[in-house]
Amino acid sequence: MNFVSILKNQSVRTSVMSYLVLTAALGIACVSLTGKTYMTYQQSQETKQKIVSMQNEIQSWQDKAAFLNSQPYRPVARTDMQSVQSDLLTAMQAHNLTMDSFRMVQATKKEPHGNFEMTFHGSYPDTMALLGNFHSKDALINIMNMKMESKNGSIETTLRYKIYVK
Repeated sequence: MNFVSILKNQSVRTSVMSYLVLTAALGIACVSLTGKTYMTYQQSQETKQKIVSMQNEIQSWQDKAAFLNSQPYRPVARTDMQSVQSDLLTAMQAHNLTMDSFRMVQATKKEPHGNFEMTFHGSYPDTMALLGNFHSKDALINIMNMKMESKNGSIETTLRYKIYVK
């Protein structure tokens, strides 16, 4: 019996056709599943990359926070600004200086809070002693502008400073 005579048999033909259809369906399913597996693998690689990126960002933030916390001066909580101001005013009194004015500088978008201006007068050595020791505990304070002029035998100093806030 040759191959053509076998195919003429109806049951054999049906079996061969069923086998071919089944083989084609399995082939299509394999290709489809391979594509799906590849897409899932790509998504998992992207997710892993995002996780690594987030972990690096968190580590960077923790390093910066540890650096700031290890510094002798650092930003203070907004609720601690009153205490910082009190310490600065007490230091001014301790250096025999008299306050003439004190105000919070108008907030801007660039500098939303923490800017102050004070004017005081006293002797030059007392003024320099205060400026040399112008701090409050561990608060980060920046003297932004200072103007000194002689008036009535004493030094009048206008000091604009920023208290950095967390």
